Amino acid sequence: MKELFAAERTLTAGDGRPEMLLYSVLVDNVEQGAEEEFCESYGVQVIRRGTAGKEISAVPNITTSTRVIDELMEQLISGLVTPSSLKNIVNDWLAAR
Repeated sequence: MKELFAAERTLTAGDGRPEMLLYSVLVDNVEQGAEEEFCESYGVQVIRRGTAGKEISAVPNITTSTRVIDELMEQLISGLVTPSSLKNIVNDWLAAR
């Protein structure tokens, strides 16, 4: 699996200290069909780094469409989605599509 860095944002923690949010697209090769053909499957990952340590959450294999994963990533970044809420946000986003 490859990880493609998408963006870095700063978030202010409850104690006023800055924390970094790092957003990445995950790229994996998945088997498609019976003829051992492979295609790329895309997922997302968010890392939060701060004074309390590091928190990571990932949702792999969301789509095979670059357009769809780009739309999702834009929303995650603009919403400053954190690792703790990533899976719920992705599930809600997929259900609304």
